[in-house]
Amino acid sequence: MGAKQQQGAALLMVLVVLAMLAGGLAWLVQDGRQQVDSVRLVQQRVQARAMETAGLAFAEQALKDPAWRTSPLFWQALRGQPLSYAFAGGSAALRIRDLHSCFNVNTLIGEEAERAGRQLRYLLGDDLAAQRLGDALADWIDPDNQARLNGAESDQYLRQSPARLAANQMMVDMSELNLLLEPDARRQTRYPQLCALPQTSGWRLNANALSLEQLPLLEAMYEGQVSRSLLSRIITARPAGGYHDAGALRQALGAMDDATFARLSEGLLLNSGDFVLQLEFEQDGQVMRSEFQLRARGIVQWHALVPAQQVQVLSRSPQPW
Repeated sequence: MGAKQQQGAALLMVLVVLAMLAGGLAWLVQDGRQQVDSVRLVQQRVQARAMETAGLAFAEQALKDPAWRTSPLFWQALRGQPLSYAFAGGSAALRIRDLHSCFNVNTLIGEEAERAGRQLRYLLGDDLAAQRLGDALADWIDPDNQARLNGAESDQYLRQSPARLAANQMMVDMSELNLLLEPDARRQTRYPQLCALPQTSGWRLNANALSLEQLPLLEAMYEGQVSRSLLSRIITARPAGGYHDAGALRQALGAMDDATFARLSEGLLLNSGDFVLQLEFEQDGQVMRSEFQLRARGIVQWHALVPAQQVQVLSRSPQPW
């Protein structure tokens, strides 16, 4: 009887040891998987940073090399056409957005603030909603703490939840749009035609960067006082390699008097210095996106073939994995 009990106890011990070994092996396997995933994530981040460096170098070369400007592909890229390529296990995409193809909200506090306000209302629909957003934008960025009729200043925002203060300075990132009036996390996505440039001077549109989808911006620029057909020709008559200078633009638009061309010219440019570079890197189902705001210095606004002399990175906005 005693021998049988000893055998039973020994068997139980063996089973306990086997269970412990099985649990340990499972833990080791799980821990190993976590370590592999961690190493893979680090590797992906390193590769993504390398892609960012390569993307920035590519954009800088494109903006500074005069040879690039003779290619239609350069101008297509400035109109937002993505440049994509695949590699083993993943892909990458680069997109350049010309910021002179949107309305600069910071002009609402510049020397032409009154005109900019009218242009913004025209762009947004010139109704009460447009008036509210325009007044709220101006109040958010101006320093006077005096609320406009349909706007809001810090005293109103402090009574909301979450409480906050008006920026009282130029808008830096368009995500601030979500904080205006009643907070709305999706407001920014509903207004892709708005942007924030680090300047308050009158906004200008790059005739070489616009598409027909952005025709409403041209109409707002001239507050509906220039015919839609003429504004459309700025886009549809444009050569594949863009307008090189004012003479090329005037020739493409056909016969018009000097006053009309001067009226058009005051709202346009042909060579921009403000861009957003968007990068997307995908590998093994993981996606990393980042966005850089670039300033090209030394360009000549009415001579499109003159390249930038220097390209400066103003900001980087990574998006979470």
